[in-house]
Amino acid sequence: MKSSEDKNIFVNKKFKEKFINLDDLKKELKNEQFDMVRSVLQDAYPNTDIKNSWVMSCVELIDKEHDQIVYLPKDLAVEKNSNVLSFRFESRKKSFVLLLLFLATFLATSIGTMYVTLSYIEKRYLNKDIDKDGISDLNIDNNKDGRNDINIDINKDNIPDLNIDYKGNRKAVFNLDKNKDGKADFNLVHDATTPEKRKTCSLNCDVNGNGWPDTNVDLDGDGKADVDIDIDRDGKPDLNLDLDGDGIPDILLDPQGIGKCTERCLETEKNKEEVVDSSKQSGPSSVTGPSSSTEGSSPTPGGSPDSEVTVTANLVIAYSGSGAPSINVLPNDMPDHVDIEDRHFTIRNESDYNLKYRLVWTNVSNDFQTDHLKYKITGTNGGISQDFRPVPKSNGVIQRSITIPAHVTQSYTLSFVLEGTNTEQNIDAGRTFVGVVTAEIDEQ
Repeated sequence: MKSSEDKNIFVNKKFKEKFINLDDLKKELKNEQFDMVRSVLQDAYPNTDIKNSWVMSCVELIDKEHDQIVYLPKDLAVEKNSNVLSFRFESRKKSFVLLLLFLATFLATSIGTMYVTLSYIEKRYLNKDIDKDGISDLNIDNNKDGRNDINIDINKDNIPDLNIDYKGNRKAVFNLDKNKDGKADFNLVHDATTPEKRKTCSLNCDVNGNGWPDTNVDLDGDGKADVDIDIDRDGKPDLNLDLDGDGIPDILLDPQGIGKCTERCLETEKNKEEVVDSSKQSGPSSVTGPSSSTEGSSPTPGGSPDSEVTVTANLVIAYSGSGAPSINVLPNDMPDHVDIEDRHFTIRNESDYNLKYRLVWTNVSNDFQTDHLKYKITGTNGGISQDFRPVPKSNGVIQRSITIPAHVTQSYTLSFVLEGTNTEQNIDAGRTFVGVVTAEIDEQ
């Protein structure tokens, strides 16, 4: 059955293979490169909304060190071959008809032709980019021998079955085939796509059903979870969070394995942490991720993330929400983009007189290279509101002298977005943002 997206994609049946000289293309500015590629795609897909991600996948081939091919919808093959970028539709049915004709006419020659043609047909499944970010996700040919080595998709369902990597490291970590019988037999990934399955999953839990483990990740196959540990089995990591995909926990550390954070904890008993990470979570590339920048509140170690903080005897902040960090977010111009969950807190004045306070960012850590990650704050009942602006690079005041009347509660919503630029944004891959939003009393 065709997806609704496929039904909105139209193919030019008279489209003939087209070429762009890469030497000429490299001389153009980035936006002009995009226009040249978009023009070819518009010819291939008439009356179709050309996705920015399709154009990006083509343009990113320009600087590839080796020849490479990516596939766009309806089997449009875009191939970098030496200094030429070619565009052509491939049809397996026509290839087999051609083979049969050769076989009926020149039997001896057809044997060689069949081998070459069948190999070429299978080539379309190598280095498959399933999320259209220009980075291969499935059937990755690491050593350029024409065979898939990593993230092998046996049944062609766009889900890896064998030799699955960890957050795009291009190394076989999960579902290893030790005895070479074509079946996974070591460090297996387990289905955790329902609440019932998550309750019983203790290792390599695939929460979102894409084939890569999301929680309780065992990196060395010793039967013990190393990173992104889900203590309460809700499908969200609570301890030893690996934000940059290097296999080393970054925050909420539990080095003794006692099931509670003892180092680099984000203490929501005192304030609410907002964690933003552009690294790719285990799964198809999305750089983030894409792969792939996110925002989220860290969980309270050993308890509910909901908490209250008394700024003074009369001014109280209450934080609410799931408390789970978000780790896999795409720029908002990509087709698989999902909105980042808003974060909420309230400030209430329990005194009999007006108070003034300031909202501030504290404990900020931000290694994003651009200003594309932005936040906005929306308040009620006299609370302040500000439109989207870049997240801070260091501690600082959001706004001073905010008045809150006696016995009034002001509600706040923090919203985050990684703005797309219609170009690749890999410069922010693996970057993280951590910060605390809190309130301080202003002098009367």
